Amino acid sequence: MNRLTRTALAALLGLLLVVALLAFGSMLGGGLAGLLSRVRPGNPPDATPPAVGEPRSGRELVLHGNVSAVGTEEVKAPSSGTVGALLTTGDQPVTEGQALIQLKCPDLVKELQAARKRLEQAKAKTAQARNDPEIKRLQKVEQALVKTLESLETAELRLRSYRQQHSAAAEALKFRERAEENAHRAQRLYLAAKAAFEKARANTRPIGGADPPALVRARLQMEDAKKVLDLTQSQLADARAATDRYPSEVLQLQTLQREAQAVAKRRSELAQVRKRLAARREAQQKAIREARQQEAEAAVHTAEQAVERSQVKAPRSGRLVSLKVRPGDTVRAGQVLAEIEASGGSRLVFRGSAADANRVQVGQDATVEPVGGASFAARVSQVERLGSRIKVFLQPLGETVLPAPGTPLVARIRVR
Repeated sequence: MNRLTRTALAALLGLLLVVALLAFGSMLGGGLAGLLSRVRPGNPPDATPPAVGEPRSGRELVLHGNVSAVGTEEVKAPSSGTVGALLTTGDQPVTEGQALIQLKCPDLVKELQAARKRLEQAKAKTAQARNDPEIKRLQKVEQALVKTLESLETAELRLRSYRQQHSAAAEALKFRERAEENAHRAQRLYLAAKAAFEKARANTRPIGGADPPALVRARLQMEDAKKVLDLTQSQLADARAATDRYPSEVLQLQTLQREAQAVAKRRSELAQVRKRLAARREAQQKAIREARQQEAEAAVHTAEQAVERSQVKAPRSGRLVSLKVRPGDTVRAGQVLAEIEASGGSRLVFRGSAADANRVQVGQDATVEPVGGASFAARVSQVERLGSRIKVFLQPLGETVLPAPGTPLVARIRVR
């Protein structure tokens, strides 16, 4: 190789070396710049890169959110049925208890009608049980007996007192009463024995000229009964003779005894009436219990409340922000029919990553841009950390009319 050739080759190698050095320097410079950008203050190495549509600069943080109602409450269907009518429109102020939606619930209406029919039947049975004519009759008898006893309650006392004062007449009367009783008993026995003897004589024939044994026994029994009757008649005559010595006293004693016997009889009658009255009242109470009027009344009350709840009413005052059904829609129990925003307005809620927590502070100014609306000024009022996310609340400045709840928003927060 000649000298010229070697010189050209050396020049070419030198040129290639310069190009390689320049390329290596460019690559090294780009890596250092990227590294420096990742460790720059306010942007830690592990920070999540900005999402599309959320550009960030050193002085502005862009967050997305929406308008959230304060204390929004869902209005749910109390039972299954069909929407009959909407009694108001959306985005309107409502008061607690105001009717919002009328539901058609045929099952509830049928149940109410059946409950009312059962109540009428129970009332009829209860009225029939309460108006028991036998109880009323027994009550009148009881009152009459009580009144009679009140007027005769001293008869027994007067009888005992008179007997003590006129003991001889009392003893004579007592003896005569016993003799009369014995004589009456003996008279009945004698008549019975005589009838038996006459029957035996008519039904038997003499045997060998002698009376048969049955007839002999009947005759002996009749004769014995006649002896007893004669004896009791003699005793009764003696007893009457004894009482004849006390005619006025005996007459008074007999009068007092009849009064005392009347008292005892009335007491016995009163006890029987009260026993029957107690049994009748127990049967009455049983009939009333079996009528179950109170249970029927409670069932009607429950059914009426269920039908009344078929007219869906506002559970609280506020603004009706949404109606989720239309007339004719079929709904099930517990289904959300509407939403009410409580009095107290709405608030602006935005969400960001944990990496933004150190950049957002209470008091920072921001510009809020509603989707499809005019922007307005706001200020950070609260920051909440929720795990790997944060929730930022903004307070509008001035007399700003906020969009409806649920409106999407974009906030540009001026950070330091």
